[in-house]
Amino acid sequence: MKGFKFAPHVFFRIVLPCLVIMSACAPVTLPKNTYFPTSEPAPVKPTPKSPTQFFPPSQEPPLVPAAIVPESLQQKITALAITNLANRLSVDQSTIEIILIEPLTWPNSALGCPQPGQFYNEVTVPGLRIRLAVASVEVVYHTDLAGTLLLCPAQDKGNPDHSNNPGGPATS
Repeated sequence: MKGFKFAPHVFFRIVLPCLVIMSACAPVTLPKNTYFPTSEPAPVKPTPKSPTQFFPPSQEPPLVPAAIVPESLQQKITALAITNLANRLSVDQSTIEIILIEPLTWPNSALGCPQPGQFYNEVTVPGLRIRLAVASVEVVYHTDLAGTLLLCPAQDKGNPDHSNNPGGPATS
């Protein structure tokens, strides 16, 4: 082997392609119970209702009564709503009358007060609907159990234009 000189171009052009071809022709043994997916996808069983439903603001799903909300938590959140309303209207808190405190489960994170152009998480949110009155003006707060307050338009049929709502969303 006198005068043998390694030539990389020979190795990469001849030897390496021959090795690849020979390894591709070697038999392959697979373990038993090897799964090969078929070219056809598995049939999908239709579900009666999709788990995620999107409702336009005018077609909110019906509210579900909430789990039992402790009385102490209801009182704390109602106190936040009364303080917020008193500050908004610059009135004494003693002039605010509690009409109703109703535990509910809201259908999404809009808390029953969706705003146009906003997107909301489609998860159920336990909370309260609190109706308060000041000098014959009724206001409605929607809350979650963390104390988020939303001042929502009155939803009674006697006031279709919601003119008794003294503002937009409230912040606690």
